[in-house]
Amino acid sequence: MVTTSLDASVVTADPALVRIAVRNLLDNALRHGRTPAPASAARAEVHVMVRGATVAVADRGPGIAAADLPGLTERFRSPGGGTGIGLSLVREIAAAHGGSLTADLRPGGGTLVRLSLGPG
Repeated sequence: MVTTSLDASVVTADPALVRIAVRNLLDNALRHGRTPAPASAARAEVHVMVRGATVAVADRGPGIAAADLPGLTERFRSPGGGTGIGLSLVREIAAAHGGSLTADLRPGGGTLVRLSLGPG
């Protein structure tokens, strides 16, 4: 299930790159953000927020601590069985726009990942 909280926002950015970044964040959240439950009942709860130049994607999976993010954004390193390219691309897209990629543990369980597309 995906829910949204979107503010009208205007940023100077490459729309194709931003689409790639947001798609990768959503793919990760849907793949790894499943609520802890028996396999048959596990489902992803993802919330997408847009505020100004920031896109935030929150899930209810096992969580990513801020200290673990650098390793997860290295190309070809994926403890979750993927290619390890998705978050590295998001990090590079953020940097190309003068922004950043951050992750925090979400209160109540899960991860909150923020893609900032400019100085914040």
